[in-house]
Amino acid sequence: DTFKEIAELRNSAAAENAPIDSVDEVTMLSYAHQGFLLSNLGQINESETLSHICFSYLKEAGYQQEFSECLHNLGVNASFRGEYETAKDFLEEAIMIGRNCHHTMWPTYLLWLGHVYFLLGEYEEGLMTLKKCRDLFLEKGTLWGAAFAISKMGLAADGLGEHTQALNDHKEALAVFEQIKNEAGKGYSLSRMSMSACFLKDFESALKYGNDAREIFKNLSHRWGLSSSLSHVGFAYVGLGQIDQAREQFLKALEISQDDQLVPLSLFALAGLACVSMLS
Repeated sequence: DTFKEIAELRNSAAAENAPIDSVDEVTMLSYAHQGFLLSNLGQINESETLSHICFSYLKEAGYQQEFSECLHNLGVNASFRGEYETAKDFLEEAIMIGRNCHHTMWPTYLLWLGHVYFLLGEYEEGLMTLKKCRDLFLEKGTLWGAAFAISKMGLAADGLGEHTQALNDHKEALAVFEQIKNEAGKGYSLSRMSMSACFLKDFESALKYGNDAREIFKNLSHRWGLSSSLSHVGFAYVGLGQIDQAREQFLKALEISQDDQLVPLSLFALAGLACVSMLS
């Protein structure tokens, strides 16, 4: 909301006959930052619109830090749509530019690149990228960044079949997020703990973790997190043999993911519905 309010200064400043170039500058910089926050909340349509508006301006005007954020936004949004190679290209360029201009936010781009590697099934590469990200954040004493990296390392561990390690990674991240009161981080950790618990056939715990995550994401209006946690709850119900409840969760997850064009989550929910159909 803050960046949105700053961007709206254009109208008020124009009414007061302020130099339009200076107003455009404030607007475009605000769009990049607002897009950054929106993409991390899974609100990719709004982020995409703002990022495309400011993309050329930031590039041509030489605002390297904000331009790297814009590239990050487009990369994250592409990953949400299932366009993984496009996402990787955007994020790799964002990392290069952000690192070269010493932008304090550039290590966060590694979080998403590591996640893209996970989605591509390149788990070893993803794990290496995320460990680098974790170490960078720990060097700076940035606990929230390190915790997000550790939780995503758990995703890579699950991909490699190391489910106990994955659960431990998510629990370690959760403890940090609870300490620093980061609700989104808590939601992600709990949602991922649900999936790891399913792999370990601890379906009661998986159900609790998933439901706790769902409530957090619902309160945050975090669409990506809400859809993914609903599917995790669905798989926990499958494991418990409660097929009707599972179907309900997968259908809710599918509705959200289709409304927001979150292709990977639509496929995840559809996979759950396929399991339900086989067991019905």
